[in-house]
Amino acid sequence: MTTHRIESVLLSQCGAWTTTDGTTHGPLAEVRCPDVAAERCTGLAPYTSTGRIGDHIHTGPGRCRWVGSPVLDDRHTTARRRLRVVDGVIELDAEAVNHA
Repeated sequence: MTTHRIESVLLSQCGAWTTTDGTTHGPLAEVRCPDVAAERCTGLAPYTSTGRIGDHIHTGPGRCRWVGSPVLDDRHTTARRRLRVVDGVIELDAEAVNHA
């Protein structure tokens, strides 16, 4: 069995999330997996009650390496960045994600 070190990830590195109350800064419900750039993970992953990325759809071999990773909420730094809401999903614009 292959093990890996669990890395933390900034919410801004995820680039997209949903909240339980539908606001941009409400309690997190789901986050986009950071592995989405490699096109191995699609959609959003559950944000667990312990503040970690939950199990989600992964098209690569085995389990996604980001499952169980703590998500560090850095929304307080996104005030200067553009947020957009598309079908209830809050997204940072592409330029903001690339400079995170």
